[in-house]
Amino acid sequence: MDLNALRKPADGLVSRWINRRVSLAITRRLAGLPITPNQISIVTMLLGLASGVAVAQETYALGVLGAALLQLQSTLDGVDGELARLRSQCTRLGQWLDTLSDDLAEFSFLLGLTIASSSSGSSGLATLGLLGLTAYAVAKGILYTLLATVFRSGNLQDFKWEVGGPRSWTARIELLFKHDFLCLFFLILALAGRLDLALFCMAFGSFTMLAKLLQQMLLKRVRAAAAVSDGGDR
Repeated sequence: MDLNALRKPADGLVSRWINRRVSLAITRRLAGLPITPNQISIVTMLLGLASGVAVAQETYALGVLGAALLQLQSTLDGVDGELARLRSQCTRLGQWLDTLSDDLAEFSFLLGLTIASSSSGSSGLATLGLLGLTAYAVAKGILYTLLATVFRSGNLQDFKWEVGGPRSWTARIELLFKHDFLCLFFLILALAGRLDLALFCMAFGSFTMLAKLLQQMLLKRVRAAAAVSDGGDR
């Protein structure tokens, strides 16, 4: 089987050109071993959590280590899905583990940055981080509830955003806030000693995600109400 067929159309720029090349090479070597996709998901989840622990220590070396662990998590995150598709082992549990791996990694990293800012006396950054964490948790809580009760899925891609097409300016901007791009960007910031900018990016992304989600929910309600009204007028 051509492993390139395991790529996903929804891959971001970094996944498409960098991460997939590495993950497909790893998948090729793991294909014949008794390692399950869910086991890979758990490993990537632990890497994501460890990244937050590292950056919370407020040192340059551990900041770089934390960002490197986050980039490693992002790269290995493709392996579980590739193995599942290769072996026809896709499951609902696997979907949820894959989704939680990315989300816990992002939450852990932002939490670590917030703790580091608080420890260094940057109260403004720490407050921004707390607000970003709150927005992130609320948005993901809503999305998870919708996935579990409406879409019956653990795959965030099953939630269809209705505003903007694939070539719209909003869709292009969103490529810069995809998990794969952010992980590599944060590693570059860590090497430059500017992880404070990563906190700004993550907080802004959290606020944007929550605002867009609320907009989507309002839009769906308005359209549903309009449909009922049109039906009653006939």
